[in-house]
Amino acid sequence: TKEYRSSHLGKYIVEHNERNVNNKFKEVDVKGVSNDGVFCETKAKTQGINFANYKIVQNRQFAYNPSRINIGSIGVMEDEIGCVSPIYVVFKCIEEYKIYLQQLLTFDSMIKDINKRCSGSVRQALSFNDLCSIEIYDIEKEKLKIYNKYCDSIIRITKKLEQENKLLENQKKLYLAKFF
Repeated sequence: TKEYRSSHLGKYIVEHNERNVNNKFKEVDVKGVSNDGVFCETKAKTQGINFANYKIVQNRQFAYNPSRINIGSIGVMEDEIGCVSPIYVVFKCIEEYKIYLQQLLTFDSMIKDINKRCSGSVRQALSFNDLCSIEIYDIEKEKLKIYNKYCDSIIRITKKLEQENKLLENQKKLYLAKFF
């Protein structure tokens, strides 16, 4: 680790505070982030609430609840748009670092570092400024390009295997239907 320079995470991320002022997003669009870092339907009671103050999360933006970050509930919105409670912090990453940052945020060492930075008396929370101050190792752009290509290849191979598996399942059903 002494071979690499370090910088702060804030160098790679920008906070977004876009609100649902026109009430474009309704109750069905409200999301939460699970402990696994996946966007899901919110578990909060939202009936009868005005969602104008809720924060909009665009595709490829991250969001977390500052008082639940200690258990890893930080996620990236993939292929959709929604809104989250006003308490959430929403931010985006410089595009070429997105995949790297997604991985980095799941590492045990990063979660421990996040937990060290949480503050508060009754409930520990992590502000966006505290998130930005986390020190990470700089990645040279060439190494990052290789990393991203590697991740893209894994995603592409995984999708192909899923499609082949579905095809095999369909063939299996056809063969079973012929014999029974």
